[in-house]
Amino acid sequence: MLAFLRKLLTLGIACGLAWLSIAFCLGGIVPYDFVESKIPPSALTDQWRVLGADQLTVVAERALLGNSLIKAERAASKALLRDPTHGGAATQLALIYFRQGKIMEADRMAERAQILWPSRCSTNFSLVKYWQARGQVEKGLNTLPAGCKT
Repeated sequence: MLAFLRKLLTLGIACGLAWLSIAFCLGGIVPYDFVESKIPPSALTDQWRVLGADQLTVVAERALLGNSLIKAERAASKALLRDPTHGGAATQLALIYFRQGKIMEADRMAERAQILWPSRCSTNFSLVKYWQARGQVEKGLNTLPAGCKT
């Protein structure tokens, strides 16, 4: 009888812990730190999330459209550090550097983007616009892939 009660107690504790674990994962129960905080738990966990190069490039593009050049440069640089072969990040950095007046760095990044993603149309269209702004339209059009010219 004692062994049966011991097993029943162990089973009860295990079920309780499993329920708490599932409830915590589903958001029914949150740590006490989050309850007293004015910041919602999702905002606190956003800083733990690691963004990939594609997401950081999107952040950089939005910041560039919003004319926040420093934020855009940070995001694009971080994207290129995460994935050194990401031509989209290099393209964004070229456009950011150009808007900042860093012409040599912008040219270097535009050439790097062309080497990294030579056949991606979206990257090449951005580079054509970049070289057009630099007054070197031929350089941009010569590197445009045949599939993108239609």
